Amino acid sequence: DVAKVALESDYKTGWGWNAAISLLPAPEWKLAASYHSKVVVDASGDATFIQILTGNAPFDAAVAAGLPPNQGVSTVLRFPATWTGAVAFSPLPEWTIEADGNFFEWSVFEDLPIRFAQTPSADKTIVEDYKDSWQFRLGAEHRLPKFTYRFGYYYDQAAAPDESLTPILPDANRNGVSLGLGFKLGAERRWTLDLYDLALFVEKRGTNGVERDGYDGEYKSFVQIAGVGLGYRW
Repeated sequence: DVAKVALESDYKTGWGWNAAISLLPAPEWKLAASYHSKVVVDASGDATFIQILTGNAPFDAAVAAGLPPNQGVSTVLRFPATWTGAVAFSPLPEWTIEADGNFFEWSVFEDLPIRFAQTPSADKTIVEDYKDSWQFRLGAEHRLPKFTYRFGYYYDQAAAPDESLTPILPDANRNGVSLGLGFKLGAERRWTLDLYDLALFVEKRGTNGVERDGYDGEYKSFVQIAGVGLGYRW
């Protein structure tokens, strides 16, 4: 490795739209569906080329002479449309059980083009060819006089094919297990304090020797996420 490039951009705006509907067929049942459109963002920024010196002066000089200048760079980011259907059931006043399914149109993420302003010969198009995917979630909430506890599970299907599996996006099927705890505070109980923890088990997955740029390997990861939320109700 004799050089690296840093690509950086500011925040860019992408426009989309959404629609949703909810139904209450019975006091204990709630049904809902929503659609979020795809969002396409034309991002632009700066490319900085950085030489990695080897200590061989003639060789380093030749590399420096061949490096592109620092310049503007642009790309197109495509985020998928999402379809969601959900149902909630309250068998008792203090219990709510909910399930939903999400369909992601990840096939819109066909490639990632990188376009340089001054040296188009260095342009590159990273082929992704993602597939549409599903996510299923199930959760429950139990409201007690002093606190509320919650628990849930979800399955998230991988969208990237073996050919696009890289260290940048090591996509794989995911199983998530969550726990939550909530409290109402204050004399009028308008304040809420919520704690949660999510354990994300990412399945082991390999490239099967077909990764487009030869970065073949296997990936396995685990993610632990914890958070706290503070709210006020009028």
